Amino acid sequence: MQVDELKIGNLVRYNGIIVKVDSIISPKPLKDKRFSGKWVLDLFDGAGVITSTIEDILPIKITPDLLLKLGFKDRISGIIFGKGFFQYSFEDHYLSFNDHIITAFDYIHELQNIYEVISRENLNLIKT
Repeated sequence: MQVDELKIGNLVRYNGIIVKVDSIISPKPLKDKRFSGKWVLDLFDGAGVITSTIEDILPIKITPDLLLKLGFKDRISGIIFGKGFFQYSFEDHYLSFNDHIITAFDYIHELQNIYEVISRENLNLIKT
């Protein structure tokens, strides 16, 4: 995963849990040598902030369960999920908007970024 793929608010995996990127800090000399000269991320886990480096996080694969938690609805028995004019297909791993294919991808942060650019809204987990 590259830092230029991430935006504040993206969901990523850290130590096996889903966290939200809270801030992205460019490399600079720091007293804490673990973070000195590296991209540093502050991650929110629902209880507090965790400081990490880009090397410590992983992308999250899109799953039907996660799409439901992001507000998508199951439109065709686990194959097509939709939210408004957006649809994600597990058959081809692509996102379409208003019946026009936008792009193919596999990770939640990519979906969040594209969704935000087009809709001008953030795509966040719905609390259940």
